[in-house]
Amino acid sequence: MEATKAAKPQGKGKPTNVSKADVALSHINKLYAIERKIKALSVAERYRIRQELSVPRLKTLKTWLEANAGKVAKGTLTRTAMDYTLNQWPTLVGYCERGDLQISNVLAENAIRPFALGRNYPRSLVM
Repeated sequence: MEATKAAKPQGKGKPTNVSKADVALSHINKLYAIERKIKALSVAERYRIRQELSVPRLKTLKTWLEANAGKVAKGTLTRTAMDYTLNQWPTLVGYCERGDLQISNVLAENAIRPFALGRNYPRSLVM
């Protein structure tokens, strides 16, 4: 397991403990690395490579989350993130169903932010 390899000392000193958050982020970073490599490819090629590379990585991540979420105390940020990820799984993996979708919706969120920030809320909702 990658966490075990990463926890081994490199040179002198004590082994470094790797948090569950670090392991999860490692899985996610690998998915983003795939996306960086296929960014310039056609929609059909991105779809094919996602099926070949990303879907198995996502399955590994889900298996890891299911096995480890119960080992993290409820109410912690890490457990909240793990539970949220599992609860949103169909949405999370949706980008692999089509080659034209992005792994992240940050571009869409950034595009609508000026409109959302400019909204006028009723005084009763403003504290």
